[in-house]
Order: sequence, then structure tokens, then C-alpha cells
Amino acid sequence: PHAIYLHSSPSRRNWARATFAWYIIGAVVAVVLGLILASTGLLAEALRS
Repeated sequence: PHAIYLHSSPSRRNWARATFAWYIIGAVVAVVLGLILASTGLLAEALRS
């Protein structure tokens, strides 16, 4: 496994790590926004009834 890291450039490895981090951040934001929209939608339905 170490040989792969030695042959790959550190900038490329950092880019992959940053991309992975952004995917995680995007997923978390999407889930949070979905929960907020769902809760506000349910709240609006409750207030309307």
C-alpha cells in the first residue's frame, strides 16, 4: 500500500481528500436542509389545520 502513496503526488492526494470532504459536507447540508424543509412543511400543515 505504501508504494501507491509514494508514486502518487501529495497535491493529487490532497485534492482527493478535499473532494471527499466536500462530498461529505454536501451530504450533511442536504440532509439538514431536507430535515428543515420537512419540519417546516409539517409545521405549516399543523398550523393550517
